[in-house]
Amino acid sequence: MNTKIADFSLIPPDELFKPKKKSISEIKPEKTISNISKNDNFIQKNLSVSKNSISNISIIDSQINLKPLSLKGLGDTLKNQIPSIASNIKIANVFSNKTNSTFLNLPPRNANALTGSQFIENTKGLPRDQREKMILNEVLTGNVPDFARNFKEITLSSTDSLGQNHTGKIKILPDYVSIGSNDNFIRIPMDPMTAQKIANKTGTMLPTKKLVNDIYKNSTVKLTPQPLPAGSTMMSSEYYQKHNAMVENQRISKGYNLGEITSGHQKDLVITNLLDSNPKKVAIYGWHQQNGKAIQPLSTIHEDTYADYSHGVRLINQKMTLDGKEVNVADVLNNPELAKMLSDEGVIKNTKIRIR
Repeated sequence: MNTKIADFSLIPPDELFKPKKKSISEIKPEKTISNISKNDNFIQKNLSVSKNSISNISIIDSQINLKPLSLKGLGDTLKNQIPSIASNIKIANVFSNKTNSTFLNLPPRNANALTGSQFIENTKGLPRDQREKMILNEVLTGNVPDFARNFKEITLSSTDSLGQNHTGKIKILPDYVSIGSNDNFIRIPMDPMTAQKIANKTGTMLPTKKLVNDIYKNSTVKLTPQPLPAGSTMMSSEYYQKHNAMVENQRISKGYNLGEITSGHQKDLVITNLLDSNPKKVAIYGWHQQNGKAIQPLSTIHEDTYADYSHGVRLINQKMTLDGKEVNVADVLNNPELAKMLSDEGVIKNTKIRIR
């Protein structure tokens, strides 16, 4: 049966984890419920109500069946019947009736919109800030090819401090953000501020370094990096076009289709704790070789207005499923017990790029 709960929040408590000798089954009855469903043994054990304005909340489970209650009555019921593990994790929006969208939240592409080649021609020689504005406008008005809109799902796993195994499913775009049609497009590099503006409007976010690795492992198309000579032209629209053509030639020659999870052709813009002390920088990582090793280590060397031909923006859905329940990716990244599923840096509190 479906289990429904109103808004909850995943906020790591002040004292996150205190080891206890007693097993969960031995914890005092007033803090636990013995009839909890095994399928919900992690998430449901860590629910808590945070707002007194919520009413008519119902819990329906194979072994729990409570009639709708007022919040006043529910408070005592939850206190006595919903257990918590030592880590006391709280999950946000766990029982939302909304499911993750299959497609990137953008308007349909206008048949008269610019092709990738036309966009390149229109931006040649423009100052970087003007090109960024044009990138933002084209993407947000829906000038994105179909293959770059359809989310793909990858499965991840982790084990918490109590030895409980958790399974997560996260939705990612199969390729980097592109402008144009399926027949004529450009994978478009952009600075992190433009990327974040797009993410804000589409219900998405940038990946972590670990997610970039996980996406590569789950890619059905693993292309070989093709670096171009360094220099001032690296940031030009001409270079963007040249490199994209090289990527397409390689993809086509190997017989790969557009829309499959594809990696190895560009570096990723990422979120990282390094940006906490370097907020005016862009964080990049990846460009995996066929041996699985990334050419580009995690770096914040460039300013946040920088973008070159090798940079790509792969968006991930802000919502994911954790042990079958919908949660916020940001909440998982903010929780010490769960962050390891998505991050190899531990907790990442700042999941959005700073926009000036």
